[in-house]
Amino acid sequence: MADESVESVTVAVLGWPRRSIWLVEMALVLLLVVYPLSYGPVMNQVSRGRLIDQWPVIDVIYTPIEWIGTSSEFGGLALDWYLGLWGA
Repeated sequence: MADESVESVTVAVLGWPRRSIWLVEMALVLLLVVYPLSYGPVMNQVSRGRLIDQWPVIDVIYTPIEWIGTSSEFGGLALDWYLGLWGA
């Protein structure tokens, strides 16, 4: 009986890193895909005056994307194109 409990604990401990790696991968996907794609819809709402009261928070959240748009010509063109898709 004692051996069975040790084995089940070992399996539970060995199973945890797989779940944590999956969570880290999903967080990276969200950060690298959803975060930049959300810029267009959010700026569309800001341009319509719907999120003006949250502008200080939005400005901080999207500062890296705005920096990419202002730091290079390609970044600026890509950002303008994407915002144009959303009418922002």
